[in-house]
Amino acid sequence: MIPPAPEARLARDQPFRQNEPAATQTLSAFNRAEGIIEWRIERDRDGNAHPFATILRWNTSSLDENANQIRGQALVITRLAPGPVCHVGYVDARANPNANELAREIADKYARSFRCAIDEPIRLGQVG
Repeated sequence: MIPPAPEARLARDQPFRQNEPAATQTLSAFNRAEGIIEWRIERDRDGNAHPFATILRWNTSSLDENANQIRGQALVITRLAPGPVCHVGYVDARANPNANELAREIADKYARSFRCAIDEPIRLGQVG
């Protein structure tokens, strides 16, 4: 789900992002974000949309003990304000054919109540 004009929301929040826990969280391998952000949204009584989490696919690359390249993909689930913005969980997108469903489960069950810097990020599914 994509809220109206998400780029406006990102631009508005720009000065504050560097202070969020998510600004210092990363994956262990070399990585880059890829594709579409999925916004998880709830509606209030008046029907107004409020995003509470995002799901974003990251491509990773590392070397094994023989210097062979290992490529991976991870879905990173991030909680949004109110409160701190941080990684809530991870799903190995290559090892799980239902990776998107697992990521949505993490977002919908845990993102709103997740306590950044206290709770450990959740990992669902197989790890390849």
